[in-house]
Amino acid sequence: MECITENGIRYYITPEGRFPSVTSILSLLPKPGLENWRTILGKEADKIAAERAVVGSVCHYRILSRYTIRLIEPPKVFLPWKDPEKWLKELNMRAEICEILWDELSIDLEPLYVEHTLISRKHRFAGTLDLLAEIDGENVIIDLKTSKEIWKEYELQLAAYTIMCEENGINVDYGMIVKLHPFNDVESDIIKLDKKRLDKRGKEFLDLVVMFYEKEKSAGKL
Repeated sequence: MECITENGIRYYITPEGRFPSVTSILSLLPKPGLENWRTILGKEADKIAAERAVVGSVCHYRILSRYTIRLIEPPKVFLPWKDPEKWLKELNMRAEICEILWDELSIDLEPLYVEHTLISRKHRFAGTLDLLAEIDGENVIIDLKTSKEIWKEYELQLAAYTIMCEENGINVDYGMIVKLHPFNDVESDIIKLDKKRLDKRGKEFLDLVVMFYEKEKSAGKL
């Protein structure tokens, strides 16, 4: 599905019109910790954030590619301020750490959907989930994260994917956020969200959808 980015907002082009992405809607959330970090580091913060984003994309690509024969588009990895040879070496190292952390978790799963794009016609948003898999006879929606902390917005993101799955006839029994942190303090973790918690976060996410469209309307974009 085609995507465009306008003023930092990512839209999916659907037969019903352009729908904002889940992550763009989540950008409405205040992030005081991140803002303070950017204030302290200044322009260097943008470089660090971009580097971490590339590492995350490469880790996703390496792990998710294991579970599908469909070609997943490889991420763009080159950054103008990084030496290509050294950067590729570092990326490969970080990705290998992520793969080791993933393997150590020993999650026995049967993939159902990998890098799968969904839309909510009812609520007019779209997104691409990492992985929906069967684990011990239950459908589990899995989101991979390479950050050090598990933030509330990750739960909202998982809930948004659940809303889209169920609207499209795909049952979700529970959610799982898998943290694979491949940096200095290497660590992994699994946070499980039962259906009750997903439903609660889903209602919070839909409130953000309403806010997003109100903002679009006030800006004359609707």
